[in-house]
Amino acid sequence: MILDKDCKEMLSGDQGRLVKGAMEFLIKLGESYGAQDMVNIVFGKVFVMLDRWHERNLPQDSPAKFLSEETFQEAIKLGVKIKASGISGDEAIDFEECEALQISKRDQQKYKNQIELERDLGLICIRSCDSYLNLGIDAPTLGSHMVSAESSSIPYYNSEMGARLNRDGIAAFLAVLTGKYPRFGYHLDENRIPTELIKVKTKMHNYTDYGVLGMIVGEKIGHKVCAFSMDENPAPYEQVQLCSGISSGGPVGMYHILGITPEAIPSDSSLIPDQYRNTYEITDEDMKQVYEKYSGKGEKVDFVSLGCPSHDVFWLKRVAEMMKGRKIKEGVKFWIQATPFSREAAKERRFDKWITDAGGKIICGTCPLKSAGVPGPAHTFTNPEYSIGNLATDSIKMAHESGLTLRAKKLLLGETERCIDAAVKGVWS
Repeated sequence: MILDKDCKEMLSGDQGRLVKGAMEFLIKLGESYGAQDMVNIVFGKVFVMLDRWHERNLPQDSPAKFLSEETFQEAIKLGVKIKASGISGDEAIDFEECEALQISKRDQQKYKNQIELERDLGLICIRSCDSYLNLGIDAPTLGSHMVSAESSSIPYYNSEMGARLNRDGIAAFLAVLTGKYPRFGYHLDENRIPTELIKVKTKMHNYTDYGVLGMIVGEKIGHKVCAFSMDENPAPYEQVQLCSGISSGGPVGMYHILGITPEAIPSDSSLIPDQYRNTYEITDEDMKQVYEKYSGKGEKVDFVSLGCPSHDVFWLKRVAEMMKGRKIKEGVKFWIQATPFSREAAKERRFDKWITDAGGKIICGTCPLKSAGVPGPAHTFTNPEYSIGNLATDSIKMAHESGLTLRAKKLLLGETERCIDAAVKGVWS
């Protein structure tokens, strides 16, 4: 692999063991995929999760073994700073709702220390999964190289913004730290061309439908790139659900939609090239099968969770308007995951009271799928006897991934209005 001067300097060890280890890791990653050189990273969304790495008890020969409290502190003493603009969104906690989340004082301090460490390295902690809704000065431009460790953000950046990134875990942080990433995957032109055609033959009625559509497509195409042919393009908040669903259904990192994806080709049949290897039709029956999997008429509802990914301020306001003047059934917990900015904006404009007066909570800075953002003992992994009961949600990602992590007894999926109605009545209609 061709390495520039900056890469060689980091590899020398003069910038500490953390930087040296990061570069060695990225070189090994690149070599395994046949990368010829490195690209310059301009932006990244990362998860540091230092405590998690400790808990995993990595084997001595692990390429990530250099990640430790010691090497991080050494880097900070050396004055090491991240070389690309970076934001973190660890599965932190909502410090305003620690009592409801049952977060111990010990864990509160642990997360505060984590945020402090990230700040010392130059990261900005936004405490939100949907970084694409929090971007300001460092939003990636068309064709720019970036990284992200958050699954649903990857197809969004690739498909909606035209940035270039792969599905990464630890490598995302290492790339932001070094400003480098091996040139493979979606960083190459040839891997961004759609090979699968998705013909949507069913009508999308709401926000949730787009998530279900994404899930179906993700399961069908796996890691491939597809192009959508549909009568009506999704609105911005619907695109968020599409990305969330498609990345949960399979390891999808990019798709094309004419009029949305900067690189998309015209979808008129006369203009579609012969590049498509497979064509799939998504029908009413396909959608029905998914919804039937998460159905349960008359079932008691214990917990209603909205906002996966976290709601932006506009969608939070819509939910608040639906809640105005209503009351949550006693015994039902109604929580909305939102970005920290959204909650503050809701407080300033006082529509947060429409939710709280109804008996609901606005939770931010955490993730319900990681068991740190649900009612009950934090981290259900260590509380095997605990269950949140019957869960109703308007997010396919939440429904799909929460069975194991949250040990829900019953998973119920429906549009936002239906979930709110269930919270008010206490049963799934």
